[in-house]
Amino acid sequence: MITNPINVSNVLAIITIIAGLSFIYFFMVGAINWITAGGEAQKATAARTMIMNALIGLMITVIAYPALLLLSRLLGMPLANPAELFNQLRFI
Repeated sequence: MITNPINVSNVLAIITIIAGLSFIYFFMVGAINWITAGGEAQKATAARTMIMNALIGLMITVIAYPALLLLSRLLGMPLANPAELFNQLRFI
Protein backbone atom coordinates (compact mmCIF):
# COMPACT_ATOMS: atom_id res chain seq x y z
CA MET A 1 0.00 0.00 0.00
CA ILE A 2 1.27 3.46 -0.87
CA THR A 3 1.46 5.39 2.39
CA ASN A 4 2.48 8.78 1.00
CA PRO A 5 1.24 9.47 -2.54
CA ILE A 6 2.96 12.88 -2.57
CA ASN A 7 6.38 11.17 -2.53
CA VAL A 8 5.33 8.96 -5.46
CA SER A 9 4.14 12.05 -7.31
CA ASN A 10 7.47 13.79 -6.66
CA VAL A 11 9.43 10.82 -7.98
CA LEU A 12 7.26 10.75 -11.09
CA ALA A 13 7.80 14.47 -11.61
CA ILE A 14 11.56 14.02 -11.42
CA ILE A 15 11.43 11.09 -13.85
CA THR A 16 9.36 13.20 -16.26
CA ILE A 17 11.88 16.05 -16.08
CA ILE A 18 14.77 13.65 -16.70
CA ALA A 19 12.91 12.14 -19.67
CA GLY A 20 12.29 15.59 -21.15
CA LEU A 21 15.91 16.63 -20.76
CA SER A 22 17.05 13.30 -22.23
CA PHE A 23 14.80 13.88 -25.23
CA ILE A 24 16.31 17.31 -25.83
CA TYR A 25 19.86 15.97 -25.50
CA PHE A 26 19.45 12.95 -27.77
CA PHE A 27 17.42 14.90 -30.33
CA MET A 28 20.07 17.61 -30.54
CA VAL A 29 22.96 15.13 -30.70
CA GLY A 30 21.15 13.18 -33.42
CA ALA A 31 20.46 16.36 -35.37
CA ILE A 32 24.08 17.50 -35.13
CA ASN A 33 25.30 14.05 -36.17
CA TRP A 34 22.92 14.09 -39.14
CA ILE A 35 24.10 17.53 -40.21
CA THR A 36 27.76 16.56 -39.90
CA ALA A 37 27.33 13.16 -41.60
CA GLY A 38 28.66 14.69 -44.79
CA GLY A 39 26.75 12.42 -47.13
CA GLU A 40 27.86 9.20 -45.43
CA ALA A 41 24.79 6.98 -45.44
CA GLN A 42 25.79 4.96 -42.37
CA LYS A 43 26.30 8.05 -40.19
CA ALA A 44 23.07 9.62 -41.44
CA THR A 45 21.15 6.42 -40.70
CA ALA A 46 22.62 6.23 -37.18
CA ALA A 47 21.68 9.86 -36.56
CA ARG A 48 18.16 9.31 -37.90
CA THR A 49 17.80 6.28 -35.61
CA MET A 50 18.91 8.37 -32.62
CA ILE A 51 16.32 11.05 -33.43
CA MET A 52 13.58 8.44 -33.86
CA ASN A 53 14.50 6.79 -30.54
CA ALA A 54 14.35 10.19 -28.82
CA LEU A 55 10.89 10.81 -30.30
CA ILE A 56 9.69 7.35 -29.25
CA GLY A 57 10.92 7.99 -25.71
CA LEU A 58 9.09 11.31 -25.63
CA MET A 59 5.90 9.66 -26.89
CA ILE A 60 6.15 6.99 -24.18
CA THR A 61 6.55 9.71 -21.55
CA VAL A 62 3.58 11.68 -22.90
CA ILE A 63 1.38 8.57 -23.08
CA ALA A 64 2.43 7.44 -19.59
CA TYR A 65 0.98 10.54 -17.94
CA PRO A 66 -2.69 9.90 -18.93
CA ALA A 67 -2.19 6.23 -18.04
CA LEU A 68 -0.97 7.32 -14.61
CA LEU A 69 -3.98 9.62 -14.22
CA LEU A 70 -6.28 6.70 -14.98
CA LEU A 71 -4.46 4.46 -12.51
CA SER A 72 -4.55 7.24 -9.93
CA ARG A 73 -8.32 7.59 -10.27
CA LEU A 74 -8.85 3.83 -10.12
CA LEU A 75 -6.80 3.58 -6.92
CA GLY A 76 -8.33 6.73 -5.46
CA MET A 77 -4.93 8.31 -4.70
CA PRO A 78 -3.45 11.57 -5.98
CA LEU A 79 -0.43 9.94 -7.62
CA ALA A 80 -0.36 12.18 -10.67
CA ASN A 81 0.25 15.64 -9.30
CA PRO A 82 3.77 16.50 -10.42
CA ALA A 83 3.11 20.22 -10.05
CA GLU A 84 3.18 19.71 -6.29
CA LEU A 85 6.95 19.19 -6.49
CA PHE A 86 7.43 22.65 -7.97
CA ASN A 87 5.22 24.15 -5.26
CA GLN A 88 7.45 22.55 -2.62
CA LEU A 89 10.71 23.79 -4.14
CA ARG A 90 11.89 27.16 -2.96
CA PHE A 91 14.40 28.99 -5.06
CA ILE A 92 16.32 31.86 -3.53
